[in-house]
Order: sequence, then C-alpha cells, then structure tokens
Amino acid sequence: MIAGNPALEEGLVHLQDVTSIPLYLPSTFPVHIRDEPRMKSICEKEKRLREAQADDALNEIQRHRRVIQGLWQFKKINVSGTGNRPNTQMLTLFNGIQEKVNRAANRYRRARNALLILDPDAQSKPPRFREAEIS
Repeated sequence: MIAGNPALEEGLVHLQDVTSIPLYLPSTFPVHIRDEPRMKSICEKEKRLREAQADDALNEIQRHRRVIQGLWQFKKINVSGTGNRPNTQMLTLFNGIQEKVNRAANRYRRARNALLILDPDAQSKPPRFREAEIS
C-alpha cells in the first residue's frame, strides 16, 4: 500500500514515528482550560486512565519485589559460597529486576502526579495512592 502511493514516492508526505508525537492530556493543560465545562468529561476519562495506570504500576512493583525476595532466598540457599561467578550472575539478575521496579515506580509517580493535578481535593481525602517508598 505504501510502495504504490505516489505522494510518498515523490516525497510529498513525511512519515513520523507515532511514539514521538506528544500526547496532550488534560493534566498538561492550565487550570483555566481544565475548568471549562466541556473538559469535565475528558478530565474524568484521564482520571480513570491514571488510576488504572497507578494500580498497574503498583501491582508490577509488588510482583517484581516478590521475585527479588525469591532470588535472595534462592541465592542464600543455593549460591552463597560457590564463588564469584554465580554471585555476580545473581547480582546482575537482581539489578535487572530492580531496574524494572524503578521504571514501574516512575510510572506510578507520573500517574499519581497527574491524578493530583486533575483532582487537587484528593490530597485532603484519605489517600488511595500515596507517595511511598516504592523503589
């Protein structure tokens, strides 16, 4: 389909990677724009999206922490005292999983910050999503 498109072949159309296009969500807009009546439904949709994003990130952090705990128990029982190579391999594996925890923690923080922007009154309510020591 693309190869037969004359506009593409002549260079009239520029293809862009969709991952590089910024996505403007209501949390990035100033307050006076978010407070517009027409923006309320869009803000609610982003709020639901960000709550799900925060939930997913917390679940991922929890899952990876369980894996790390299991690795340390495995290392303690099976690898300790067997030399540098197995210990280094376990440490490399641990660091890779810890990096995944850090990425999930950053995703959680971004979602939480967006939620606080979308609903500033949420700070006075009992917190569902807290800024905790998650990394």
